[in-house]
Amino acid sequence: MRRYQKLLVGLSVDDSGQALSAGSRRAVEEALWLAGRSGGTVTLFHALGDEESGATAVGAEVEGSEADRIAPAPVAQFAAEMRARHPELGFAVASGPAWVAISRRVLRGQADFVVVAKRNALGAASRRLGTVAARLVRACPSPVWVVHGGRPFPHKNVLAATALEPVGELATQLGAWFADEMDANLELVHAWQMPMELEMQRASLSSAEFQMRVQAITESAAAQVRAGLGGYKPKRAPKLHVGCDAPSRAILELVERYSVDLLVLGTIGRGGLSGALIGNTAERLLHEVDCSLLTVKPDGFVSPVTLD
Repeated sequence: MRRYQKLLVGLSVDDSGQALSAGSRRAVEEALWLAGRSGGTVTLFHALGDEESGATAVGAEVEGSEADRIAPAPVAQFAAEMRARHPELGFAVASGPAWVAISRRVLRGQADFVVVAKRNALGAASRRLGTVAARLVRACPSPVWVVHGGRPFPHKNVLAATALEPVGELATQLGAWFADEMDANLELVHAWQMPMELEMQRASLSSAEFQMRVQAITESAAAQVRAGLGGYKPKRAPKLHVGCDAPSRAILELVERYSVDLLVLGTIGRGGLSGALIGNTAERLLHEVDCSLLTVKPDGFVSPVTLD
């Protein structure tokens, strides 16, 4: 986790426009917790922009006293209160849509880990991500921690999913680290797809032979999941869930069964691809899981946001 040292927390006002959103307050709380354990710094960030217009232009970005001056009153007041208690906190404001402005800070190397609220309100009934959170998950190059204010914190149950690619290994390692720091239970899941060759041979195999083939694939995949921890040894032995299933279905079932508080997964399996399209599994899960979500990108990920 020490590879991430520059935490950025997105701040937003609530629907009344008169107070900081409850979700933002919770996101700041969890970011401060994270910084205390990773040794990182935290910057509070607010964007003055229209998220629904489709515009992507970002104007000037200011920090410190100038940010206090132009930020909406609820945001400026909250930032001032937090910096009085935590003098090391940064505070910045930019014009333009938040998901673009935040992604640009990451591209400039000013942030390497983003924390935002799932929605403005705590305990919102909808499972859907807010507009900013969803766009960041798709486009921001850094890990994005989408905080669900209705889940207990520190979390009790963490689930990390892997497709046995490098980004999945990163997801399992981050999941294990978070579980250790929170003294939480850790579940690891990999759902493999039936090989076409085995499916074609199924009719000619006895039931016992077919089950032996399935078991061999499952055991091999389980070994790869363990290896994906990269030598990291969680304090509590993780439970492995490996089998033939659709990944999104397997993950959703485990989230419900284990009352998962935090799901960690990669949003796309291959580097060098535009964030305009994320993996099918991640896309299906974005608005379905009723928990906090930590998404990671592979090395070589190309964001649709640019610095031009």
